[in-house]
Formats: sequence, structure tokens, C-alpha cells
Amino acid sequence: MVMEYGVMAMGMLMQAWVFVWAFLWEIYSPVYEYGIGNMRYGKFGLPCSMVLLAHIVHTVGSLRNSSSTFPSSKPLPALIACFVATMGGSTLSAIITGQTPVWLLNDVTIMTILIVSTVLLYSPNDISFKLYNYTMPLFKVFAGIAWGLAVASGGVDFALAKCPHAFLLSCLCGVFSGCAGGILTDMFSLTSSSWSFKTPRALQIISNRLLGSILLTAVYHTISHFPHKLALISLLSTIFIHFPPLEYLQSPELPSKSKKRN
Repeated sequence: MVMEYGVMAMGMLMQAWVFVWAFLWEIYSPVYEYGIGNMRYGKFGLPCSMVLLAHIVHTVGSLRNSSSTFPSSKPLPALIACFVATMGGSTLSAIITGQTPVWLLNDVTIMTILIVSTVLLYSPNDISFKLYNYTMPLFKVFAGIAWGLAVASGGVDFALAKCPHAFLLSCLCGVFSGCAGGILTDMFSLTSSSWSFKTPRALQIISNRLLGSILLTAVYHTISHFPHKLALISLLSTIFIHFPPLEYLQSPELPSKSKKRN
């Protein structure tokens, strides 16, 4: 428990520093300007957003940590699972708004996902995965920023650009972009050795990701006229991503009070 709160405090401090950095010097503005899907070369000469790269690393690493059977012996299903978990939400938002998914507009996104997934899943002696677990608090901070940008730029703003007066559509896209990738991965059991359709766990019990995406979408609509709204929403998402899981509140595996007394 002490370790969890320590990691949470570290993430909040680092994101607060990034937040002040964006306000005072605007050095970090390319991250917010480019967002999750825009692959233009940034100020540091990188072919993709640093936030996108960290988002992919954290998503693939989380998939491995969530399932002891992942990846399977067959690479193709594992790579498909990584892609769906990473880009499933933004792709679903693009489909329901009648737009082209961002990753189809360039070759960098899909290549980045494939390369990062392959390195994390199949490196010799799992050295890259062990390194990820060692540096996970740092990746979690940038994954929190990516979460906020996915809800805001990749969801709400993406929908409003197509349909300026579609409030409900923009809310749906914000939530989908924030959590649909993980829900789709769980719904089709993509981390299992054999795929099957089932009710996703996020709809059975309290889910941080789903609840957080709903709250972030609501907050982003509320601060839509705020000049630094993307910086603020990414700060909130970084705080949300460090919350301890809420699933234990409804876990049927917890002993009841009567059992504890015995």
C-alpha cells in the first residue's frame, strides 16, 4: 500500500511539473498540439509523439501483466490484441463519426505499434518487459497524459470537428477513445489462447478506466472555453490513472463480514 501511494505521489508531482512547464514556457506544447494520433515530426525530431510511444509501451506492458497466458505461442494474435488495445477506442470513434481512423492516414503509427509490441513481447530473456516493469511509474505518467488527450483530442474534439452540434456523439466518442480499446480486448478475449465473445469485465464491476473516461469527458465539456484545457485534462487523467483499482469494491472473491468473524 505504501508503494502504491508513493508511485501515485511521484506521478502527480511529475505531471504537475509538466503542467507548469506547458503554462510558463510552452516547451511541451508539441505534445498537446500533436495529440495522440498526429504523427508530424516534433520539436525534438521524433517521428511520432513521445506520448503516443509511451502509451503504446504502457498498454502492451499492461496486457502482459494482466494475463499469465499472454502472449501465446502464435505472434499474429498477440500483435492484433496489442493493436486493438492501443487503437481500438480511437478507431471506433472514427467509425461512428464517418471519418478515417488516424492510424490509416500515415504509416508511422502502425509500424510503431508493431515494433514496440514485438520488442516487449518477444525480446530475449524478456529483458525489455523486465525493464518496462522497472520503469513503469514513469510510463504510467505519460500514459495518463495520453489518456486525457485521447478523450479530449481523439474523442470529443474529433467528433465535434465532424458534427459541431452533436453533443451526445462527442460524449460517446470521448468515452470510447478513453476506454473502448481495453473493453474490446476483453470482450473478445484477445489475450487468451483461443478467442471467444463474452461480457467485458468493465461492464460487470466498477472500472477505473470506464468511470474515469466518463468523468474526463464531462470535465472537458465543462472547461471547453478554457485556454489550457488540454493541459488541464491531461493533469486530471494522470491523477485518475494512479488511483488504486476500484474493482475490489464489488469483487465476489472478497470474504464477507460473517466469514471474517469466524
